Amino acid sequence: MGNRWIEKTIIESKAANAEIVKENSDLEKRKTELEESNSSLAATNTTLSNEKKQLEADKKKASDEIADIEADKSKLVKERSTYAEEAEAAKKEKETALQEAAEAKAQRDANRKDVLSNLANRFTGNKTKRLETELAECREEIKTLKDRAEETDKTHRNRVWDLQQQLDRQKKQEESIVRSHQETKGLIQRFFPGVLSALPAIRDCIKVKMPDNLITMLLDGKPRSFKSGATLYDPDEKKDVDVGDVEVQIKQDPTDDNNYRLHLGGKRVFQWFKEKWQSLKQSVKNSFRIR
Repeated sequence: MGNRWIEKTIIESKAANAEIVKENSDLEKRKTELEESNSSLAATNTTLSNEKKQLEADKKKASDEIADIEADKSKLVKERSTYAEEAEAAKKEKETALQEAAEAKAQRDANRKDVLSNLANRFTGNKTKRLETELAECREEIKTLKDRAEETDKTHRNRVWDLQQQLDRQKKQEESIVRSHQETKGLIQRFFPGVLSALPAIRDCIKVKMPDNLITMLLDGKPRSFKSGATLYDPDEKKDVDVGDVEVQIKQDPTDDNNYRLHLGGKRVFQWFKEKWQSLKQSVKNSFRIR
């Protein structure tokens, strides 16, 4: 009787040991799978972080290029306006020269009439010669003024044309840059649809000077709590704020379902900062009994 019980116990122990060995093997396999999954997630997080940095760099570069284009465009528009004013001045100068020519012609006709009315005068010959000399000088001066006005007008018209061509080229270049960035944005939206919607939250994190590794960790959308003594930077107050033991999470903006924002204590981070400062000010007033 005792031997049978012992044999039964040994058989059950062997079965239990086999079950434990099997469970240990399954656990080891599961552990390996989890380690591989964690490694893959870490690589994905690193890739997303690098892509985020590249996107920020590309955006800043594009912004700088557009700002330069706008500055050049403004300068060219100003130069064009100046040349237009100079062209208008040249036009007025030309009109003045033509008016002077008309006045000189009228004076010449008057002088000619005066000469004809004084044919009996013995000094007529000398007077006519003097008038012809003055008339020739006037004609030469009018011709010089006219040529100068035409040359100035031609120069300004050529300059305005060159400026217009340069503006057109810069406009095409700007449009090409904008198209390129729109295409890049479209590709990101197509293959990484969550990146664009997460950018507002990432910008919030950068504004409050949050470390990159913490930003990457929060991108999974899970709530976490800061350790005691942790601080974040408030750009409005330009001061660090104690956020120890406060819940932090990246989640959908309640006012915009298409974007995610950084939240502290269940509120938008900057709203939380504002209420934090108001609470501190009120506490100070109460401590001094100020109403």
